[in-house]
Amino acid sequence: MRSANPVNRRYGSTFVSCSLIPIAKQFDATSTAGDERRTPHSRRPRRGGKGARRHGTAVVETAIMLPIIIVLLFTSIELANGIFLKQAVTIAAYEGARSATRPGGTNSTAENRIDEVLLARSVGTYTVTFSPTVTELTTRGTPITVTVEAAASTYALNPLRLLQDRKMGKSITMVRL
Repeated sequence: MRSANPVNRRYGSTFVSCSLIPIAKQFDATSTAGDERRTPHSRRPRRGGKGARRHGTAVVETAIMLPIIIVLLFTSIELANGIFLKQAVTIAAYEGARSATRPGGTNSTAENRIDEVLLARSVGTYTVTFSPTVTELTTRGTPITVTVEAAASTYALNPLRLLQDRKMGKSITMVRL
């Protein structure tokens, strides 16, 4: 036998209270029209109103922020390529200076080592300068400067071209052993 009192039903680990009082009696007389058909737990689909305005706001925010995010993405990629090139040139200059300052080292052995390092890092266009020219007869204690420069425009793959007219270079000075 059913009564007009609420009934507690167990769903999982929680109790849900369900009322057996007719729905029309659950709302007071001051409720607006149409509320009699709704239960306290039901929702009406939104048409217009806040939901539609919020969706429009999200579209506008995306339209404003998407170009900014894309520019930041391309900028970070291009700057990362520039940092990579700077590191490759620095390592190549250091390795070239080490090869030139070893006993028996010459410009050609240092250039070969620089070629190996830059080829491994896919740097194609670069210039190498030695000061003074290193031969097998260069005396011990002579400071030798190796300068490696590479055009950064080869790594400017993005439409922004931040590295367009820049050169990455490094000079290393070591004493002949």
